[in-house]
Amino acid sequence: MIKCHHTVHIYTDASKTSDNTTSAAFYIPDLNFQHGSRTTDHITVNNNCRPNLLMELEGLVNEYNRSVAFIWLPSHIGIKGNESADRLANLSTANCTIDIGIGPEMSEACSLVDNYIINRWQKIWDNGNTGSQYRSTVQSVSTRVKYLHMSRHQEVVITRLRLGKCQLNAYLHQIGKHADGLCVTCGRPETVSHFLTECQNNVVCSAVLAACSKFNLNPTLDIMLSDSRLLNVIISSVDRKI
Repeated sequence: MIKCHHTVHIYTDASKTSDNTTSAAFYIPDLNFQHGSRTTDHITVNNNCRPNLLMELEGLVNEYNRSVAFIWLPSHIGIKGNESADRLANLSTANCTIDIGIGPEMSEACSLVDNYIINRWQKIWDNGNTGSQYRSTVQSVSTRVKYLHMSRHQEVVITRLRLGKCQLNAYLHQIGKHADGLCVTCGRPETVSHFLTECQNNVVCSAVLAACSKFNLNPTLDIMLSDSRLLNVIISSVDRKI
């Protein structure tokens, strides 16, 4: 530990629980003084993520014209002051009310907005009346690209099957391009589910079901349109324009 003579040591720490309750505390051994406070829930307690707080702290140091050295200390190695601050911060998360309100940093505000949008989007997605085919494959919304492949052909075919917007008879019937939308081999509506999981008269369904058995996978539509091994089987077996 660094020895700093003729100085006052102030040990600080912060804590955050699994339910995002946060707190901060400090301990001054020379004055036998300590204090802990519960802070605003959900905030980040890592100093690297709180530039505004650090700038405010720097302003106070300059205002009072004092020499202040900030020293990082590893936790839980027996430094008494550090352990006291850690213990007090942990205890302060149990305070019934928030003692100090701390506004969000820009990154936290952006994260809150993102989470709000995703949650609203998810509720709309869960309760929507359209997109049932795609919803059966992708249950959770996100901003990431859902499927990419080096082969443009494979990317197009799999994406069309996932969306249900493809050249199978049931969809062609919906857009007025097929008389009845039925499968030519078994007379049932030729949906994506029928094409991949039910109609063993076509080579794609037979190949995918066999692959599910081989890889010990449940033969459900969401798995068939997400497992990379099954996607390769679909592409290698398709003998018609999708």
